[in-house]
Amino acid sequence: MHSLGSEKNKRFNPIWLSFALAALLAGCGDGAHTEWGGRGSGSLVTIVNDSLALVQNNRGWERCEEHFMSYSDCTEGGDNTGLFLVNYRRKEPPLWGDTLDYFVRAYGGYYSDSSILVTDDDGRYGFWRIGERPSGLRKWRWTGSCSPRLHGTMRARPWKDGGVIIFGEEIPLGGDSCQYAVLDTSTGEVEQKRFSGDDAWLSGCDDISYFNGKVACLQPIFADDYYGVRLFADGLQRDSLVWTLSCWNIQTTVTGWYSTIFWINHPIYLFDRTSNPLSGVMLYKLDTSAWKLDTLNSRVWINGAYEFIQDDSSVVDYYDSEDLTVTGGEE
Repeated sequence: MHSLGSEKNKRFNPIWLSFALAALLAGCGDGAHTEWGGRGSGSLVTIVNDSLALVQNNRGWERCEEHFMSYSDCTEGGDNTGLFLVNYRRKEPPLWGDTLDYFVRAYGGYYSDSSILVTDDDGRYGFWRIGERPSGLRKWRWTGSCSPRLHGTMRARPWKDGGVIIFGEEIPLGGDSCQYAVLDTSTGEVEQKRFSGDDAWLSGCDDISYFNGKVACLQPIFADDYYGVRLFADGLQRDSLVWTLSCWNIQTTVTGWYSTIFWINHPIYLFDRTSNPLSGVMLYKLDTSAWKLDTLNSRVWINGAYEFIQDDSSVVDYYDSEDLTVTGGEE
């Protein structure tokens, strides 16, 4: 015969009770919760010409893993990418703009044939042409025997035979490091290489592109009492821009292409420690018919990702999402 106490223990076994409570609590709070925000501010993708630029934005979200009595493991991101063609000389509604119901990112500042290069989170690439939607999204495959491979922030420029040349923020000179890669747009293969043979001269460039059948190189001039930029086309120097009374830090990238528009990051100070009136990232242009470098008709500086400072010190920006209206597609 069992005692009354033992019968109670059988009916109200604390082990079974703890299992029941755990199951109840598990069903009361766990799960994922996503909150959508508005569209973010516009950031520069590339400069199209001496008055137009492409900027992008995304619709923000915050996703949290919900646990009992609290939220944790929150991550933030963007989706529904938008691309907009804007005037950086004077603020006005976009000449064209569209948004997607999925996410892509602009890659490497590439611009050619009215198109930018985009990638997604599935390892695919494609091209987004002004007035259209991204097309030809396909997987790319990176190959190459050099090491270490390209990494970090990439730059991408038009290249021979309709390809794309890709390189990092700086082009490494020593060792066996990969210096660049070429995307074959017909196969999706990205072959990483080092400059050699007829292309060895390109290792001294700050930026490289391809215009009108010629390889174009911007090479900085580092000197004790002046600084500047040389333009090379197919290995021959064609033009230069030089400024005295200041110099650059040789460790930094100081110039780079957008389209035929390029930028120069002028030093902040002159030799006498007074402010350089050209200080900052200033836009210039290339005449590909004469292979000459020149200033824009009216000077423009870029400050950060979205401000265009005009010669009269006025600022054009597309920071507010309300500045970027859609002319096609859905917001």
